[in-house]
Amino acid sequence: MSSPPEEDTPTLASIIPASILSSALSAAVSAAMAVAMAVDGKESLAALLEEWEEAQRGTTEQLVSILTKISELIEKETGEYHKADPDPFDDRHPGRADPNCMLGVLLKILFMNDDFTNALLDTYIMTSRELSLNTAACRLLQNIMPGLETGVVFQEKEGLVEKLFTWAREAERPLCVYATGLLARAMSNQEVAASYREENAQLVPIMIQRLRELQSEEAKSRSGPATAAPTQNLPQDSQDERAKPQTAQQSSRRRSRETTGRLPSLDLASKEAEDRQGGRGAGGRRRVVKENGRKAKQKLNYTSSSTSFRTEDKEEEVERNEASKQQPTNSSTSWSEMSSMVIGSDYHLLPLSPAMEQRLILQYLTPLGDYQELLAVFMQMDTRSLLMNYIDLWQTKTVQLTFDALLYLASLLLHKKFAAEFIAHGGVQKLLEIPRPSMAATGVSLCLYYLAYNQDAMERVCTLSGGVLSDMVSYALWLLESSHASGVCHATMFFSISFSFRAVLQLFDHQDGLRRLVNLVSTLEILNTDTEVSVMNDDQVFSSRQTAKHTCMALRRYFEAHLAVKAEQVKQSLHSSDGGTVVPQQPFYKAYTYTREQVIEMMEFLIECGPPQLHWEAVEVFYKLSCVPLMLQLISTACDWRTYYGRSDTVRYALDILAMLVVVPKVQLVLADTVDVLDETRSPVSTVGMSIILGVAEGEVFVNDAEIQKSALQVIINCVCAPDQSLNTLGAFAVAPLGRRSTPSSPRLPTTECWPTCGRWCRTTTVLLSLLSVKMPITDADLIRSLACKALVGLSRSTAIRQIISKLPLFTSSHIQQLMKEPVLQDKRSEHVRFCRYAAELTERVSGKPLLMGSDVSLARLQRANVVAQSRITFSEKELLMLIRNHLTAKGLHETANLLIKEANLPVASLCPHSTCITPPPPSSSILPRSCRLAGGIAARNAGHVGSSPVSSVVAPAAASSSTPSSSSRCLVSPHPSCPSSSTSTHPPHLVGRILFSRERPTAHCSSSGKNSAR
Repeated sequence: MSSPPEEDTPTLASIIPASILSSALSAAVSAAMAVAMAVDGKESLAALLEEWEEAQRGTTEQLVSILTKISELIEKETGEYHKADPDPFDDRHPGRADPNCMLGVLLKILFMNDDFTNALLDTYIMTSRELSLNTAACRLLQNIMPGLETGVVFQEKEGLVEKLFTWAREAERPLCVYATGLLARAMSNQEVAASYREENAQLVPIMIQRLRELQSEEAKSRSGPATAAPTQNLPQDSQDERAKPQTAQQSSRRRSRETTGRLPSLDLASKEAEDRQGGRGAGGRRRVVKENGRKAKQKLNYTSSSTSFRTEDKEEEVERNEASKQQPTNSSTSWSEMSSMVIGSDYHLLPLSPAMEQRLILQYLTPLGDYQELLAVFMQMDTRSLLMNYIDLWQTKTVQLTFDALLYLASLLLHKKFAAEFIAHGGVQKLLEIPRPSMAATGVSLCLYYLAYNQDAMERVCTLSGGVLSDMVSYALWLLESSHASGVCHATMFFSISFSFRAVLQLFDHQDGLRRLVNLVSTLEILNTDTEVSVMNDDQVFSSRQTAKHTCMALRRYFEAHLAVKAEQVKQSLHSSDGGTVVPQQPFYKAYTYTREQVIEMMEFLIECGPPQLHWEAVEVFYKLSCVPLMLQLISTACDWRTYYGRSDTVRYALDILAMLVVVPKVQLVLADTVDVLDETRSPVSTVGMSIILGVAEGEVFVNDAEIQKSALQVIINCVCAPDQSLNTLGAFAVAPLGRRSTPSSPRLPTTECWPTCGRWCRTTTVLLSLLSVKMPITDADLIRSLACKALVGLSRSTAIRQIISKLPLFTSSHIQQLMKEPVLQDKRSEHVRFCRYAAELTERVSGKPLLMGSDVSLARLQRANVVAQSRITFSEKELLMLIRNHLTAKGLHETANLLIKEANLPVASLCPHSTCITPPPPSSSILPRSCRLAGGIAARNAGHVGSSPVSSVVAPAAASSSTPSSSSRCLVSPHPSCPSSSTSTHPPHLVGRILFSRERPTAHCSSSGKNSAR
């Protein structure tokens, strides 16, 4: 029987590349070795503790030997823990930061033995006078400090800090170095540091002098022919930077490639390190690289909706694939040389290296760097030049030493004087030369954050030449995507502060910064509907929420800065079109911050004065990235973060962002569309975007949180209070699929027209009406009422909403009058006055007439008063004086009446012969029955009578019948011809001075077929 062809039976090697098989095999071997080492580590520590139990009453040499072995075991596991490249700013217990690390397991075992820990502190450090035992105990205490609470150790143990100060000043090496390291832990507690100001003032100059001596010794030992570092031992990003100059396009493409995570060279290097080391640290390193790769993939998928971004992402992916194919396979040697420049896993306290001694001294100086009373010492001893050498990684060759120097530098940058000197001597350029990715690059993030915090220092940076500011923005953008969690946080805070500088804002936009910043939120697992939160531990959930909060804060500052720029542009265009003065532009290097009131004024200006089709580039990019639904999803999700202290801040920042976005009309339509969110059971549901805003504005989720309600109401106000004249068929809403098209003759509010289509306008009105009666919190109740009433004014431009409001108790029961009587808090009268102004405008819209302050404003009375207001009733002066004379005579004031007749020269024939004037007048032409003349021409005086008067004339029936009412001629009102004369009628005639309205018809005993006296 012939065997089948060879190509029909593919082997495993032909299907799976050899490199993948080798990696899988090495990973399996590493895992097996990790388990074996874990068992050996726990057994070794348990054996040493048993040996210590037996040697407690033995010789000092035995105790020193046991303590030394425990220290060596802890130091070994500390080095393995650092190989996993943990976040250098993560000060949590190692067992909590990485539950699988052996260091955390050993620390837990050690702390479970209370007898040993008490003896270590009380006996071997505080009581014993044996320097060897003191040294071994201090070394072990320094090693286990990551698992201890510094406040408990140094505050409760009396005399410990004093002894450490003494050893740091007077003891020999290595005890003085260990004591300095322990003091560094103690001074990180502010209460402890505040209690030892004098001791620190004496010790700080000694430590700075020690640093200078150690640095000089290392410089002498390194005195070789070549000082430049070989580029093959640098991270790939740094090799690119130190290569030959590139064109602007090449530089831009290189920066784009940097933003996709850690580069392939480091991935391969880490895999080779796993093959060579076979420890837990290598496995942890691989997990970190895998997570970064997944995160970069999610970012690319998220931005694939944009055509331009999708094209760039495909090109970058091809370039990365080609680069990964060209990487050399034998990179284990390069990684072994490069590891000290990237993650720095070397950790030994004995033998004590000069680098470790300098690290411990720098750690002691770091928490004291921001103390104002020590600034003179730092400046006098030229600490700046000392640190300039430390932050040069090409000289130190140890990334951990450079990192500690960067932390000390960051604390000093809080001082304006030191920051100015640091910038003047090229310190910023030195910072930006630190290679990335590396542990030191994460330290740079803190320095950038503190530089931005110092406004004067940042202004100096903005004026530096040579593209320094551009490089700084590029470095910070790289940190946003490729750094540790703390580096991402610091970079976010850097941008949050520096967006107030126009120069930084412009560079941020030119380098695609908005997309990178938004990706921090879009890639969060807590917003992913397919991810179970139960899979994430509490620390991961907390970290994700912190990222969301900080990113929203940065986005709010970003749009506030752009809002100011856009407002200036619109003002400039208006002034130029009107031929006015040119609006001066703000300097690019100055910081401009805006209060909440100023931001609201700028939004109102753009809404009222901006063009109907407002083009705002920043909002357009945000809109194309589908970030408006993302903000709504974040608000909905954050409402359920009841155990997170920053929940309200996160929601408020997102609402403030939406308030600025809806200035552009087409963004408002997104709020009327459905959004996929998670309910309480984390099941995906669809809800209207505006309903999320209304839920927050109601105050049920955030009880008595006025800031949240004010932000939510501002979103609604910006949606519904746009001026009518800017909304026509040429506006952005003319093509809105959700609302009816508006006509030029009758402009409408598109948002309010599309809400009924969504079925949400009724709830909007209900929520706003309920907020009119809010009383808590008392300090902000008047402002909330004012904002809610302003939103109702905008909504009332819709006919349907006006009809509903008019039927509510707000008007039918004069409820609005009660609200307008007095403010909730007397100190907030200015807000109450504003509320009364909006209430008057709302009443005018609903009732159709102006509101009279202090009057009853029930809708029925307003309608009756409206009839009177629309009726033009006029008197001639003679007839008005006659009414006054008749009234005086009726009251018995005859002398005054006669005086009025004489001075006014009133006709005596028109006067009543008696003071009462209640008898029917004789049928004479001098005494005329009353009628009325209204503005609409319903009744009028006889055309032959001079002047207009409500007193009607007696006209012949023929004349009455021949008169026809018209708008241009006055109508005659007379009794019907069939009626009896006024002198013989049983009905009392009209009295002189009585006013008849159009709805008040004079009663006469006339036949039903006759004409009415008034229509």
